[in-house]
Amino acid sequence: MQLQDLVQIVAESLNSGRPSVEEQLGLDIETSDIYMKDKIDIDSELHFFDIEETEEYILYVKDGQEYTELFMLWHAIELIEEYIKLEKLSIKDTALRLIEYRIKDA
Repeated sequence: MQLQDLVQIVAESLNSGRPSVEEQLGLDIETSDIYMKDKIDIDSELHFFDIEETEEYILYVKDGQEYTELFMLWHAIELIEEYIKLEKLSIKDTALRLIEYRIKDA
């Protein structure tokens, strides 16, 4: 899964009454952290880890693979919903805005 896929899931849940993101992903949004494989990039693969496992480190290594923290899942969902509702951004533009926010502001 890439960031645009997550944005799509949130958008569909928000706009069409589909099951919640939590139900669709099978994750606890309060304790799941989103990491990107290798680096923060629109094309990087997303991985979800429990905060107890990662201890919320910005850089997390598992089985020799490096992952860079993007956001807590609940925070990402709130940002995505805000960008979609208030700014009416496309899926790709929303994903790019999340990355920009993470790099510049987080």
